[in-house]
Amino acid sequence: MITEAKKRTTDNGQRTTSYAKIAIDVPLRTTFTYRIPTHLRESIARGKRVLVSFGRKKMVGICLGLDETFVSFQANGKKIEDKNLKDIEEIIDEYVFLDNDYLQWLEFASAYYMAPIGQVLSQALPSFYFDIKKIGKEKKIKFKEISFASDFTTNSITLTQEQQQVYQAILKHLNSYYPALIHGITGSGKTEVYIQLIHEVLRQRKSALLLVPEIGLTPQMMTRLNHHFKGSLLVYHSGLSINQRVNQWQHCLAQEPKVMVGTRSALFAPFKNLGLIIVDEEQDSSYKQDDRFRYHARNMALSRGKQLNIPVILGTATPSLETYYQTQENKYAYYELKERIGLAKLPDIRVIDFGKEREQTGNALMVSQNIHDAIEHFHKQGRQMMIFVGQRGFAQNAFCTACHQIQVCPNCSVGLKFHKPLYNLKCHYCDYAISFDGACGQCQEKSLTLLGFGTQSIEEELRIMHPRVRMARLDSDHVTKVSDLHQTLADFYTKKIDLLVGTQMITKGHDFDDVGFVGVLGIDAHLGLPDFRASERSFQTIVQVAGRAGRSQKKGHVIIQSLMPNHKSITFGVKQDYACFANDELEFREALQYPPYSRLIQFRFISHQEARLKDFMGTWAVFLNQVRQKTNSDEFKILGPAEMPVYKVRGKYRYHVLLKIKRGLKIADIMNYLITDLDERKLKGINYQIDVDAEGLV
Repeated sequence: MITEAKKRTTDNGQRTTSYAKIAIDVPLRTTFTYRIPTHLRESIARGKRVLVSFGRKKMVGICLGLDETFVSFQANGKKIEDKNLKDIEEIIDEYVFLDNDYLQWLEFASAYYMAPIGQVLSQALPSFYFDIKKIGKEKKIKFKEISFASDFTTNSITLTQEQQQVYQAILKHLNSYYPALIHGITGSGKTEVYIQLIHEVLRQRKSALLLVPEIGLTPQMMTRLNHHFKGSLLVYHSGLSINQRVNQWQHCLAQEPKVMVGTRSALFAPFKNLGLIIVDEEQDSSYKQDDRFRYHARNMALSRGKQLNIPVILGTATPSLETYYQTQENKYAYYELKERIGLAKLPDIRVIDFGKEREQTGNALMVSQNIHDAIEHFHKQGRQMMIFVGQRGFAQNAFCTACHQIQVCPNCSVGLKFHKPLYNLKCHYCDYAISFDGACGQCQEKSLTLLGFGTQSIEEELRIMHPRVRMARLDSDHVTKVSDLHQTLADFYTKKIDLLVGTQMITKGHDFDDVGFVGVLGIDAHLGLPDFRASERSFQTIVQVAGRAGRSQKKGHVIIQSLMPNHKSITFGVKQDYACFANDELEFREALQYPPYSRLIQFRFISHQEARLKDFMGTWAVFLNQVRQKTNSDEFKILGPAEMPVYKVRGKYRYHVLLKIKRGLKIADIMNYLITDLDERKLKGINYQIDVDAEGLV
């Protein structure tokens, strides 16, 4: 493959016909060959955007390679020759848009995640750059300037001795690839270490990238970062307009050192001089993209760091078992922050057996009397409180006492949740909703009773029981705009709110000095999920939400209300004993050969036609049995086909096949064999998806 225009000549100086390999945003695992017209041959180059015809549409593609010759081939029974090729219509970029290192990284990701390179590029770049109507308008975009909250104060940083030791140790490796985990308890000051490392990188005239989970991108964090990096701070997340994202993207193309903070998509910012990547809350599931290009931002950050020969810092109070395992295998450096900043200590945590309490007291409330008593106690002391609830909505099921059926979504195989403000039953998968009048959808009897609780019903009970307590709710039903979220958090920070009720939105990224009490409800629902990661995620949630309490000199207190008080996630969570939990869970994972002792690849099969899907899965099961007989079952296991735990979503039926592959085993050949078989079957009415390093199996 030739990549320089000056090389595209014959020995006698005459130009030959040249061809370009173009990546286009379509679900096909290939590039497409186009002819380069004579007048464009001097300006074409790898990494430039081009305008091409694809089918009956004009599309923006990206040039990935140049060839002097074209070899004809067969496709769908037809011979494709030079005369069948289309010409590139226009080269959009005057200069190379994406440099070679950046493209090589994305090509690696495309191969690793078995994702079409065109879709990889389309998700990496702002959609603006693929919009034909926007060609040539990059410098003319209008956008609202990004502002940072001013309701929060911030202090200058003086590192503790423990923080200083971690900082100095990492400082020695700033000029090389250095994957490192900072395992710091909640409130130990991981962010302060990040900030000092970023300052040093900027002094070296390099840029830094800080990735945070969606819910971790709080106004408080942005205020703190803007205080330290004003004038150099960029932000990138889904809440920005497309023009704002393009503006932030363009800043990265300049040589001036910048600091970008953002969610997983910020990983693809095209820095020319990146010197450091930090992944905060590295265990968070939101780092895994769940459609089209199903990458994991943490793992992509590590591959980017290795390519650029720069350090990648992973930080958390509750490391993912995959990351912790790598530290135990000495693949990543490991640093601990064991103490909270200043005089703050970890909170006291106790668990309430709510089943036993109800049995002994006849308590008909949804919330333990112990939590109600704690709310009254801490309110009298003038301290703030948080109540974590594992589910949103008012009730989790509507059950018919006449025909003994729960009300199920017609589009999804899940129960409908009751939401009180609109008085409707709603599906949390497809947003289908129907008015609630007490009548059963199956037998029409007015015999529906509501079961389970959510943020709405807990808030209602707390307001009735504690009328003097000023409270607010943080969940995706109540907070629909970023401005609403910022205002609620600002009100809590300025103590206009005494108590926050919320879901995962209150568990990370918040540093409120005067939170004296945290209640944890609904963790049992997470423990019952049909997912081998359920225990790990529940433990992480307990530790993270408990960590909101006692972040100043005043002691914090936590009560966990549970019907499963002896579950290991809860018992280890109460003790804040990560090492014991991790070792226990790793023993379980090793016995069943689940990650991190294997890689998990999921094939999902989706169709509107249930009979057609079942018929095909029976056929493919025979094929998979033949594959099993040819492979080493100790290194490679095929599980399924089987219905997915949530069998129907948005009117589509779902099956899956899981490949459990011994870590280190090369899988390209077997994956290509399976994919080729599926493609040759030319499935009609059935779509299949591949999720490499799958996380959500439900």
